[in-house]
Amino acid sequence: RARGDGAPTERELALAAEAEANIAALASAAPPRALMPGCSTSSTAPESSNGAAPFKTFVEVARAEGLLRLPCDVPPRAHVAPVANGTLPGVPVVPMVSGVEDVDDDVPGYVPRAADGTAFRRDETTGRLYYDGPNGDVPRGDARVTYFAPAAAPPAGFQWHLVPGVNRLRSRDEIKFYTRADVVSQDPLDAGAVFRFDVRGPKLGHGVSFNIGAGEDGSPLLSYSALRALYELPDGSKWCEHVDYYDLDDVRQTARAVGHKVWRRTVLLPDHDEERELVRVRGRRHTRMSKCEYESWIYTAEEYNREAASAGLAGKEAFFWRVGFDPETIRQVEVRD
Repeated sequence: RARGDGAPTERELALAAEAEANIAALASAAPPRALMPGCSTSSTAPESSNGAAPFKTFVEVARAEGLLRLPCDVPPRAHVAPVANGTLPGVPVVPMVSGVEDVDDDVPGYVPRAADGTAFRRDETTGRLYYDGPNGDVPRGDARVTYFAPAAAPPAGFQWHLVPGVNRLRSRDEIKFYTRADVVSQDPLDAGAVFRFDVRGPKLGHGVSFNIGAGEDGSPLLSYSALRALYELPDGSKWCEHVDYYDLDDVRQTARAVGHKVWRRTVLLPDHDEERELVRVRGRRHTRMSKCEYESWIYTAEEYNREAASAGLAGKEAFFWRVGFDPETIRQVEVRD
């Protein structure tokens, strides 16, 4: 489960059944002695002590070749409505990557490239960028992140006190601010796709999902966030300022932690949409940009309705928000950018 709570959905059960069937097929087709009882499923060695290849080897190869898809291979929170035959009703299936058709036209001399110097490949049909690195490997950590289009100063409302180690800096001028970022997806299913973020002139509703830990079942927990600033510290680490949004489960768990039992009445509107509505969390937070996992699309209620009416939500995992939320008092609050 993507948020670490609740029973498996019908789709997840179907994926699990599909995975079991494919594993059985792989096992029957494996070379003799390839799947010996007792072989390790976690060893990184290409061959076990008795000459049989570990079972994990066959699974990893099959996943890499696209022959096997496990439930953990499905992007977290990949659906927000009942799924029929693997697709969202009335929504065409498109990759979860950003379009970049016009984003660097006004940055003279900028050539989109990864932090390791590898130039991104632009898909001529879709206009999207992809990372084709050495041996097909995807960079990790800050190497996934490229900041460009420098800013002369931080944006209005920037929270200096949240900058890591700000009191140890000789001067605030040591921090470099930027308006745009390219982040290489580390999801194998995205095939090196690049997410592009713009804090100066963001696309309507365009947000980011950060990896904020693991659920009880080990699946990643993802945030719903919107960027406000991009900056680089003197040590080269890349950070961002953002606002967060909570879904119903987030609010429930926050209230439960402080023993607040009437949170629905103090936080939610009477017509709260449990599937697509979020609440805006008061305040801002700072996170390393390397924690980025996916894009997200979060609109105001008015923007959401307008986009829905013009088919602007097609292919997006989109949400909307109407009220602010104070996680300390478990009440509605007014929030401003």
